[in-house]
Amino acid sequence: MPATNDEDERIKSQLQQIQLQMFWGMATLTIGSASVARSTQIIEICGGDAGRAGQILGRLSSMGAGVEFLINPVLGRLSDKIGRRPFFFLGPGSHAVLKLLTFMNPGSLYQTSAEHVVCKACSTLSQTTACSAAITDVLRDRLDSKDEAVAAAAKRTMSAEFAKMGSMAGLGVIVGPLLAGRVMKAFGSFRHAFLLGAASGMAQLLYVYLFVKETLPLARRKPFDISSVNPLSFTRLFTGTPALRKLAIVGALQCFAEGKNTVAVEQVYLKADAKWTPDNINNFATAVGAAMVGGGKMAAMWMQRLGSRRFASMANLVTALNYLIVWVGLGASMGKRWAPLAFMAIQCVTGAINGGALSPIKSLMTAQALSSGMGSGEFSGAWGNFRALVSTSAPMLYGNMYRTATTGGRAMPGAPFAFIAAAALAAEAMHSTISEHELKRKA
Repeated sequence: MPATNDEDERIKSQLQQIQLQMFWGMATLTIGSASVARSTQIIEICGGDAGRAGQILGRLSSMGAGVEFLINPVLGRLSDKIGRRPFFFLGPGSHAVLKLLTFMNPGSLYQTSAEHVVCKACSTLSQTTACSAAITDVLRDRLDSKDEAVAAAAKRTMSAEFAKMGSMAGLGVIVGPLLAGRVMKAFGSFRHAFLLGAASGMAQLLYVYLFVKETLPLARRKPFDISSVNPLSFTRLFTGTPALRKLAIVGALQCFAEGKNTVAVEQVYLKADAKWTPDNINNFATAVGAAMVGGGKMAAMWMQRLGSRRFASMANLVTALNYLIVWVGLGASMGKRWAPLAFMAIQCVTGAINGGALSPIKSLMTAQALSSGMGSGEFSGAWGNFRALVSTSAPMLYGNMYRTATTGGRAMPGAPFAFIAAAALAAEAMHSTISEHELKRKA
């Protein structure tokens, strides 16, 4: 019994370290990228042209995702060889250096573009790919247990931990923009938000060095052969079980509603069309972050009550309904003072649901991938590679749709959100075709 208790405590401690890493990394990223600092900077660089600024922000997000697409398969495989801990340094290191350079040269579009693209890609590797693989590492012995009750409990724990990642990301989204807003107000300039981000990156580097331990034991490490690395590693998701193929498509469609893909067009709308102040927008980001925290916590509860499959269906349908309301509502209420408030309220509901929407799908994908012989780092890299396809196309698509829908006498700022609603409905249509028999089938 003492040994079991010691093992439980070790697992609990390691999972807490991973979740804190997720929170801190997201807070540092959003200090510059998801707060009003970035949109204010780009709009100033563009001379106040909000349409052009929206396009540039969308392109920057797409470029960052493009870098993720290229490096995820290599670094995912490499992490199966050398461990997860080295990759925890990438995100904070990029913030510490590049955000400081952006603070020093705030008027350069090239500098801020490099900072945004590199920091976004490195943060995804540190916070999403490495954290997800590390959670699987910590629970791997129990996931592989021949005792079905132990394995089932480990799968439930993994789903809950993935949901917690949504909560911790939400906390970061609260803290980052809130701190950025206070600093911008105190100094009267957006550039000091980037200095704050650089300082946060330095502090996080120190935390990783002192406290974050390696989660991948030597016995589970796999040899790394660069010739076996496929730049289109997401195709590995389509050579496993039939259920894995369908789940990958469901997850990718859900990603169209992810905050990192929608944040640029949302903030341009609030600043250019709704005429919100920086404080208003930072408060909006904080409210959505709070909804994400609540959503992550509610997800675990609702997954226990409804089951993972029914919760995923509910999340897809609620997301579709919310974005349909946004699409119709913004077009009908353009220019009315209450429209942005309604927009914010609806986005908070969507944020709460999306805080846990991917958790059950990702947990099911992980189990299917491991049963197909993939390493946890290899799967995280392949999934990140596929996810990056969406993140490459979605922000650019939304930026172009927004500019087309709001120029030439048109006033349809809700147009990009119609596409998001359609993607959520498509996700549920695919999800409904997956049978329980397929989920139990081995490759």
